[in-house]
Amino acid sequence: MDKKTKVIEFFKDTGASFLAGLLVAFGLHVFSNANGFAPGGITGIASILSSFFPNISMGYFLIALNIPLFVLESIFVERKLGFILSFYVLVQSVTLILLEEFGCPQYKPEGGNLIFASIATGVVTGFGFSVQIMRHGASGGTYAISALIKKWHPAANIAW
Repeated sequence: MDKKTKVIEFFKDTGASFLAGLLVAFGLHVFSNANGFAPGGITGIASILSSFFPNISMGYFLIALNIPLFVLESIFVERKLGFILSFYVLVQSVTLILLEEFGCPQYKPEGGNLIFASIATGVVTGFGFSVQIMRHGASGGTYAISALIKKWHPAANIAW
């Protein structure tokens, strides 16, 4: 691959991760967190921790839980993907922190009908996850955990 192609691919990778991080953070803040939904994986753990510690943004928990995993992935599995996933989580985390800090409105339905909120959460975050997965094949900490297990124990039957 020539230098020009590498530069173009780098900008495509970071651009896709940037867009995906923004979309997922927006969906989490506006629809999911506002209505008490806990997503899956490491993001779900961060969501639960932020409900126990409401003065600490979920974004800080995402950084604390994911970045060590991505650093290990960068060292032991694949450096480029570890960097891309770290960038994605940093964009997602900083966006969540800023949305909370600046008081971005959240969708909280009157009367407790959560159907639209759950559908909107799935559509917005799902689109963000799909952008990330289509470009990189992974979108989070649980992938890093499975990749590390597979690296250290190749015989383990881990789907990733």
